[in-house]
Amino acid sequence: MAEELRLWAMDGAGGAEPLNPVGGTDSERLLEDTLVNSPDMMDDGLRLIGRQVSTESGPLDLLGVDANGQLVVFELKRGRLQRDSVAQIIDYASYLDNLGDGDLLDLLTRSAKSLGIESFGDWYAKEFESKDLSSLRPVQITLVGLGVDPTADRMVRYLANGGMEISLLTFRGYHHNGQTLLARQVQVKVESETQQGAGKRRGPSQGERMARLEAIVEEARESWPDGHALFNTIRRMFRENLPGHIEGMPNWRYVGEWAQLRLDYRPRSRYGRWHHLLGAVQLWPPAQTVECIFYPEAVERCLEQFTQLRKEIPFHTHPEIAPEKDEGVIQIKFDLKTMADWELHQDKLTAVTQAVYEASADLRRE
Repeated sequence: MAEELRLWAMDGAGGAEPLNPVGGTDSERLLEDTLVNSPDMMDDGLRLIGRQVSTESGPLDLLGVDANGQLVVFELKRGRLQRDSVAQIIDYASYLDNLGDGDLLDLLTRSAKSLGIESFGDWYAKEFESKDLSSLRPVQITLVGLGVDPTADRMVRYLANGGMEISLLTFRGYHHNGQTLLARQVQVKVESETQQGAGKRRGPSQGERMARLEAIVEEARESWPDGHALFNTIRRMFRENLPGHIEGMPNWRYVGEWAQLRLDYRPRSRYGRWHHLLGAVQLWPPAQTVECIFYPEAVERCLEQFTQLRKEIPFHTHPEIAPEKDEGVIQIKFDLKTMADWELHQDKLTAVTQAVYEASADLRRE
């Protein structure tokens, strides 16, 4: 059973006067407006960017960005938090986490305008100069209420212990000398990596992975200038010719040796959880090679074009097969070492990328 929170006012002479709790109706009326006007009561450095934000599952109460530039979803109950509050906020967070980058930016831009932020992208770049929009995810979760049901408390603690970024805050109101005082109790708090046990350590966020990728690419500039230039040139080629793509997370487990930026599509269905990987650019410093990668999903849609390219541009495959054999749908990695290689094959690689985009129209309609 949750321990009752009680407060006393000390008179400086050893006496203490118990404070009377505010009635439930009065507290409920006060809480939401107070937290909207003073969001740092919920988290230091928090900026609110949306109130009653429309989603497919209904309006989420509050949406904010914390001091680290990460999205936080708030479910606010002007009474005790119940088990259905936990399910509701997970529904909201999963919806935001599964949106494509463009759709998420559109939603945040609309919600932020209601709070006087005209351009969310510009605002974010100004507030968080060292980060990009990929740092917004994964989405954090915070439940706020005037007390909590034991079942809801147990569920939140279970999810937090399992690694979910979820917090639980409760508030109590008290009368004192004609004023209303609010007391905050942090019941469950997202732990930092240094606070978590070894088995519960949160992996790097997408923003952290992107930052590490950029660092690897930058490190290659001095020892291998063409590698740095090639990586960014091919990255730009994908961006321009796969306009619907989102830039996924680089493979962080091997960042000591190589950096990869995946380019993919995400279906727009209500429960769009699957990525359709189309292409990637990979920097491989030990071999001084930049690989222009096309995944099986792309190769399958333009098999004839890729068959021809394999006769003209150095490549290898995954899984590895003999170059003279045609095994159908595979992952193809075209090898480029210098800018001269790019200039020689630029037109062909650009053309096949455009063909992949046109052939993947069915993915964009999902």
